[in-house]
Amino acid sequence: MANRDLKWETTITRNIGLDFTLLGGRMWGTIDVYKNTTKDLLMLTDIPSITGFKTSYANIGQTSNKGVELSLSGMIFKNKDWSITAGANINFNKGNIDKLAEGVQSAYGSSFLQSGVPNSDYILREGKPVGIVMGYKNRG
Repeated sequence: MANRDLKWETTITRNIGLDFTLLGGRMWGTIDVYKNTTKDLLMLTDIPSITGFKTSYANIGQTSNKGVELSLSGMIFKNKDWSITAGANINFNKGNIDKLAEGVQSAYGSSFLQSGVPNSDYILREGKPVGIVMGYKNRG
């Protein structure tokens, strides 16, 4: 079913980085700091079955993603014919649901197990990370 209010998602990316070399070029690395914001987030949502359809796409909110990425590499051995280098990187990332449209259900399914229970295995909550898994509490 068509949604006349549907818009494309918009992502704004902000990034600043620093590339560096040390020890006469034998060691090098990068530090990046970033923040991405996605507005008009598109998601399949439930609609009244009286329409003849079960779901339709809608713009349901805004998310953000921020973090720091570090990488460091170095020359271990080098001669005129070949060399050995090693590198490592690490990333610290935090995703967040900034806003949800009014009436958006907080539970949604991934269709991972198609006939699995519960049908809605993820939860959306403002101020919380994207992709929180929902499940049953169990005794014993």
